[in-house]
Amino acid sequence: MRTVLIRIEGVKRRPVRKLPLHEGTRVSDILQALNVPAGYVLARAGNPTWPLPREAAVHALIADSEHLVARSTAAVETAAFTLTLSN
Repeated sequence: MRTVLIRIEGVKRRPVRKLPLHEGTRVSDILQALNVPAGYVLARAGNPTWPLPREAAVHALIADSEHLVARSTAAVETAAFTLTLSN
């Protein structure tokens, strides 16, 4: 069984949660287990502006003991940027 370490942005009392991953666990299942508001997404800590698909099975996407971050979609949207190249 794999485990993940999840930091929930905006929570100071318990900054990191350790959750077991079972076969078939989806991103939405993890968010529900974390009891975060409806506007939160889950992303890798190394790339927090690219959320994982909500209905994706995480067992195939996430390595054992990988660090993730749960954050509001507003934080993801404001972190996005556009790169324009011109000649």
